Amino acid sequence: ANDASVEMGVVSGILAREVTVQRGLVRGVVAQDVHVEQAIVRSVVANRVETGPTTAIFVALARSIDGEANVLLDWRGALAFGAALGAFLALIRVTRR
Repeated sequence: ANDASVEMGVVSGILAREVTVQRGLVRGVVAQDVHVEQAIVRSVVANRVETGPTTAIFVALARSIDGEANVLLDWRGALAFGAALGAFLALIRVTRR
């Protein structure tokens, strides 16, 4: 879609140019611009993310994140986590042989 908006709802995924989420729960968002207020989002892939108060984002891959969101993992953290997990799994595979 071009524009998508969620107000006080639960959505599995959104793929749009501009996304607005207010007081909702979204599993995944892929968009150019995202505006989130008082919501929980599991993963965001976007160019720009604007957040309001009491917003939680678990994984954010974005060029810029503005606002007061609690982001659990940004793109740098996700990259470090993936590298550490890959090294750990490689070590397990080597020790099994």
